[in-house]
Amino acid sequence: MDADSGRAKTLLSEGKYSEAAEAFRQIAEKNPKHKEAWDNMAFALVCAGDVGAAAACYSEIIRRYPKDHDAMYHRAVLELKAGFPAEALDSINKALILSPGNAEYLYTKGCIFYEMKKLNDAIACFDDAVRADPYHYIAADHICLCLFSLGSFSELAAFCLQCIRMYEPFVSGDFERLGPAADASGDQAAGNVSEGSGSMSGSGSASGSGSSSEIPESLKGFGPENLLSFYNYLSLGCLRSGDYEDASRFLKTALTFDADNTTLTYYLAMAQTGLGKYDEAVSLFRKVLASAPDSPGYCRNLAYALSQAGRKEDID
Repeated sequence: MDADSGRAKTLLSEGKYSEAAEAFRQIAEKNPKHKEAWDNMAFALVCAGDVGAAAACYSEIIRRYPKDHDAMYHRAVLELKAGFPAEALDSINKALILSPGNAEYLYTKGCIFYEMKKLNDAIACFDDAVRADPYHYIAADHICLCLFSLGSFSELAAFCLQCIRMYEPFVSGDFERLGPAADASGDQAAGNVSEGSGSMSGSGSASGSGSSSEIPESLKGFGPENLLSFYNYLSLGCLRSGDYEDASRFLKTALTFDADNTTLTYYLAMAQTGLGKYDEAVSLFRKVLASAPDSPGYCRNLAYALSQAGRKEDID
C-alpha cells in the first residue's frame, strides 16, 4: 500500500468521510485505473451524505467498468434516495441482467416499485428476493407491508405464519425447528389460518447445508423486534379477516416475547372484544391506557367493552 492510499484509508476509518473522498479522488486522478480508489471514493461520498456526488462517482465507475453490477446497484439505491425511481429502476435492471439471482438487487427493485406505488410488482420482486434467499427477512417484511396496503388480509396472515415458522427459532433458540422443519405438523400449526403458496413454502433446502445451529448471514441482524413485526402483521391480518380466535392465540404467543408491548396488547384486547370476552378486554384496555392515558380511541374501546360487560357504572 502506498502512502497516499494508506492516508486515505486512515481518514475513512476515522470517519472523516469528506476528506477521505477527496484523498481517494486525488489517487484516482493520478491513476484512473485504480479501481479500489474509485470504489472507496464512492463509499466515502455516500457516508458523507453527498448523494449526488456519490451517484456521479458510481456512474463514472460504470463507464470505466461496464460489468460492475455492484456499482449499478449502489447507483440505483442513491437514485431512489434522491427521488428518481425511474432512473433507479433502469440502474437496478441493468444490475440484474448481470446478476439475475441476487436477492439484494431483487429486494431493491421491489423497494423501487413500492415507491412508485406499484404494489403487485413490488410483491413479485420481494417474493423473488425471498426465493433467492429464504432468510431475507427484510424482503419478507416488505411483502407483509404490501399485502396490508392492498387489504389482502387472509393472504397476509398466511404469509406471516410461514415467516414466523421460518424465523422464530433464531429468537427462541429452538434450532430443531429451523426453516422447513417447522412444517404444518409443528406445535404452532394454525387453526383457521391456512398457508398459501408463497415464497417460504418453496424454500425446502434453505437450512439443509451446514450445522443446524448455524445462523445464515442474512439473519445476523434479526432480533425479537423483527419477529414481533411479523406477529403484528399476522394479528392484523386475522383481526381484519374477522378471525378473532387465531388473532387471540397468536397475540398471546407474541406477548411472551414482549409482555409490555402496548400495540400487541391493544390488538389482543380487540380480539377479546370480537370473541365477546369483554371482562378480559376491559383488563387489557386498562393496561394499554396506563401507558397511553390520553388516547381517545383506547378510551372509546374501553367504554364499549365495559358497556358490553354490563359494567356501565365503571365508565368514566
